[in-house]
Parts: sequence; C-alpha cells; structure tokens
Amino acid sequence: MLGYREIRIPGLGEPRPLTGSPPAGLFVMIRSVSFSLCVRLILLVLLAVIPMLGLELYMASVERRLRTDEIQEDMLRLARLAASNQQRLIEGARQLLIVVARAVRNSDSAACKALLADLLIQYPYHANLGVVSPDGDLFCSALPSRDPVNLSDEAYFRRALQTRDFAVGEYQIDRIARIPTINFGYPILNTARQVQAVAFVALDLSWLNQLAAEVQMPEGAVIAVSDWRGTILARYPDPEKWIGKSFPQTSFFRTIMAKGEGTAEVADTDGVRRLFALTSAGGAPEARLYVSVSIPKQVVFAEANRLLVQRLLVLGIVSLVTLTAAWLGTNAFILRPVNTLVGTAKRLGAGDLTARTGLPHGQGELNQLARAFDEMAEVLQTREGEGKRAEEEIRKLNKELEQRVIERTAQLEAANKELEAFSYSASHDLRAPLRSIDGFSQALLEDHSSQLDAQGQDYLRRVRAASRRMAELIDDLLQLSHVTRTEMRDKAVDLSAMAQSIATGLQNSQPERQVEFVISEGLVVNGDERLLRVVMENLLENAWKFTSKHPRARIEFGAVQEDNKQVHYVRDDGAGFDKTYVDKLFGAFQRLHGATEFPGTGIGLATVQRIIHRHGGQVWAEGAVERGATFYFML
Repeated sequence: MLGYREIRIPGLGEPRPLTGSPPAGLFVMIRSVSFSLCVRLILLVLLAVIPMLGLELYMASVERRLRTDEIQEDMLRLARLAASNQQRLIEGARQLLIVVARAVRNSDSAACKALLADLLIQYPYHANLGVVSPDGDLFCSALPSRDPVNLSDEAYFRRALQTRDFAVGEYQIDRIARIPTINFGYPILNTARQVQAVAFVALDLSWLNQLAAEVQMPEGAVIAVSDWRGTILARYPDPEKWIGKSFPQTSFFRTIMAKGEGTAEVADTDGVRRLFALTSAGGAPEARLYVSVSIPKQVVFAEANRLLVQRLLVLGIVSLVTLTAAWLGTNAFILRPVNTLVGTAKRLGAGDLTARTGLPHGQGELNQLARAFDEMAEVLQTREGEGKRAEEEIRKLNKELEQRVIERTAQLEAANKELEAFSYSASHDLRAPLRSIDGFSQALLEDHSSQLDAQGQDYLRRVRAASRRMAELIDDLLQLSHVTRTEMRDKAVDLSAMAQSIATGLQNSQPERQVEFVISEGLVVNGDERLLRVVMENLLENAWKFTSKHPRARIEFGAVQEDNKQVHYVRDDGAGFDKTYVDKLFGAFQRLHGATEFPGTGIGLATVQRIIHRHGGQVWAEGAVERGATFYFML
C-alpha cells in the first residue's frame, strides 16, 4: 500500500499542517528559554571569573618557579659547605696516611701495630689503621685480628697500587672493625720508588653523619654523602635506615655527577618527590664522593599553597555573590514573563487554541515575543478548520490511490502471465517449422545430392545453418525471459568451486587446447545458485571462446576490494574488444565480432547483466583489441 506525506490539492494553495496544533519545536524552544537564559547569564559571570582564576594560577606558577630557583640555590650553597667539611676530613686522612707511611717504612710488625694503636687513640673518628703488603696480606693493624686477612680485593688497595697515590675506597663493612666504613689508601714506596706496602685508614661513617648533622638546614631537608656508585655513606636524619643503600641513579643525576654539581627534581629513595642539590667533595671521578641536600616539594611550596588557597577562596566568594545577584535580577525582570509564555505554550500544546499570554504588547523583546505568540495562536485557531477539511480530502485521495495501485498491480501480473504464455507458445510454434526446414534440407542433401550441383548443395547447407541459428536465438530469448521472471532463492554460493567445475568441463571439451585457469579459492557470495551459475558459465565460456585463436591462453577468476566491497572478475588474454563500443557489450543481439570469426547469438552478456541487476549489483567490462578483456561484477 502506498502512503503520501504531502499532496497539493487544487484551490488550497501550498500544503499546510494537518492539525490545528502549533509545531512541537516551538514548545521545546519556549520551555528552554528560562533555563537557557539562566545558564547564559551564569556562563557570562564565569567567563569574567575565568581570566581572574587563570591570572591567579599563573602568578602561583611563577611564584613556585621563583621559589624553586631560590631553594635550589640555597641547597647548593649548603651542599658546598658540607662538601668542604668532607674535603677537610678526607685531606686529614691523607695527611695521616703520609705520616704513617714515613713512620712504618722500615718498622717490623710489632712496632707498626704499636704505632698505629697510638694514632687510633688520637683520631677517634677512624675505625682502624693498618698496613697491607703488596700481595694484599695484612702486615699490621691498630685493631688486632685473630685470623689472617687478605685485602687484595679492596678498591682503595687496587687503586693505590695502580696510581701509586692517595686512593679513596667504597662503602664496606670493615673486616676487622666490623662496622660500616669507607677506607683510604696510600702507597709506601722504597728507595727504588717501588710500592713496598699500602697504608690504609678506615673512616667510621658515623663521623660523616655527625659532620652532616652540624650543617644548619631548613625543616624537612635531608643531607647525604654518597660515593661515585651512588651508595649512601652518610645521611641525616635517620642515618641507620639509609647507610649502604643506593642513591637514585637517574640519567639526570648521572649527568650532574659527571659535571661535578647541579640541581634536579626527582623522587628520593623513600618515594617522596624532592628538590635536590648535588656537589662533589673532590677526588678522581672513579673515587669521588658527593654531597647532596634535598627537601620535599610539599615543604617548599607549603606557604605558596596556603596563599593560593586564600586567594582562590576570596575569588570564589566574590563570584558566588555576583552569581546570586545575577540570578535574582534575572528572576525579577526576565524569568517571570518567560514563565508566562511557557504556561501559555503548554496550554496550546494541550490543544487549547484560545490560550493567550495576557502580557502587554510593548517595545521590549519579551513583549514583542508575547505579541507574536498571541498572533500565532490566532492564526492556528483560524486554520484549524481548514486543516481538518484538507486532512479529510487527502485521506480520500490516498484511498483512491491505493485502489489504483491494487488494480495496476493485478493488470501487470496478468500481463506478465500472458507474456510468459505467449513466449512458450511462440517458442513451440516457431520450433516446429524450423525443424521441418532443417529436416527436409538434410533429406535433400542425403537422398538427392547427386541431382544437385555444388551451388545447390551449398544453398541447402546455408538453409540448415540459418534454421539452426534461428533455433539458438529462440532458446536464448526464452532463457533471457526466464531469467527475468524466475523466483530467486538466496543462499551461500561458492563461486570458486563453481568456476573450477565449469573450467574442468571446458578443458574436457577441447583437451588439445593449452589454456591455464587461475581460480582464487574461498570466494563465497549470497545469491541464487542457479542464476549465478548462468553468469559464471557465460563469462567463462566467453573467455574460452575469445582465446581460441591464441596457441596458449590464460583465464583468471578472482576478486578485489573496492570501497570495502568485494568485486569479482573474469579476465582473459584473448581477442579483447575496442573500448569505444563498450556500451554495446551488454545489449541483446549486440556483437563486436563477426559470427564467422567467433560464433554466438549476442544474448549471453545481456543475460549476465539482467541476473546481476536482479541481485542488486553492477557489471562492467574493460579491454583492448588483442590484449584481452576483464569482466567485473559486484553483488
């Protein structure tokens, strides 16, 4: 059944609404006016507040950057001060080892032990003093050792032997004192300037912590001493929790260590983000000590955060007062008339076309809106009757149109049945005389050929050929008609298997031909299997026919993707066609080659086109003379 959304009726002018109610969009617009006005006003106030908020945040950001630079400079000064204390301690150890080296150069083990024991009493911040032979065995020590001790694997010992100069070791638990220490070594040279022994002093790391604690630092700050590997040698506060642990070895800190000093912002070993200042206490790069001072960011920015919160609070109070005043003013001067318009719109929406706003029709925007609203209600009330009459007339026309469609459909069905009956009758009536012509011509040739000369026999053969061609044309026309009328039964169809079956049949029909078939696998579509087989047979048989003049040929069936759709094709390298006449390919009885060159009736491609169109698809062709042809189809 057909329905129509709009019909022009003579005498009624342009199409009009079919009911007396105003458009629904008008009610939605009016209902939203009150809400949208409030929202817009709030947005205007917020737009005024946002720049002030942005300025506050920008100033806070600038203050934080300045505060960060100031704090990092102060921390770097503290780190340098602490580093100078560490340098004095290291220099004291070096001077002590020089004295020890001179004093024990020619002493025996007992005298060496006595001397070192006296020195250890005078320097209580050292855990031990000793002398190691070149092979690493302990020669003498201020602290007694019950078992033999070999120190050849100690870093300070290897460096002193290698550099023949004062050397700094690494964090360790001293093998004799049994406490955390960092050891320093100094080579003892004989008269031939060869290393006779290595004197060492073990610095008690608790003294480093004491020196670090003497530096005056702000609340929350941490000072630490680490070696070149990042191992913490001293830390204040809480030294017992951190000595021996690793410093955060980020790429940034490695860069700073390579330069000697610098600042950074990273997470400490306790997971707290801190501002760091790092400086070197001197020495060779592979034995250098570093002093770092750090302070948590939350401590640095505590005052700035407090001031920012105060300023934001004041800004929020001012904004709230402004919003409240704007809201009250809007309710008094704007929303009341708007609410009146909303109420009237609801009455109109309920079907009361007598509703009016009752507002004065002055010069203000809302007064003008009220006047326009009242005028619209008047027009709607006037047109309500006209709309009902038009609706009734249109309903009557629709009923007449539906009846006409039913009658025309029945007429078309009857015409199709008559056409089908005529086709079969014409086929039967035409076949009988054609069979007679062909049969009698064959009888003349077989029984009376001796009475006919060569020209007469040729005429009879031509008559037979024409009758057979006429029979083929009748068959093709019937097939074309049948393709158009037959009912379609869609299902999954494997075109690859179908193409392989047809190709096998063609090769068996002419086994002497050298034709290569290339068929893509897995090409499955949804359609009528019988009709699609007609398509594949026509396209593949055409390819077989038009490659017959070539000694070797190739026929290909496959698919490509175009615009996310699968397009199938049949391609050959045969006679091809002149692309100037491509529009004639799919017309009935249209042939681009002579019948003597390639046999056929010119119905096959027309049949293919009708089947593809019945599947809602398209078919087209590309080709060139003696360069083959490609036929594409898409379902």
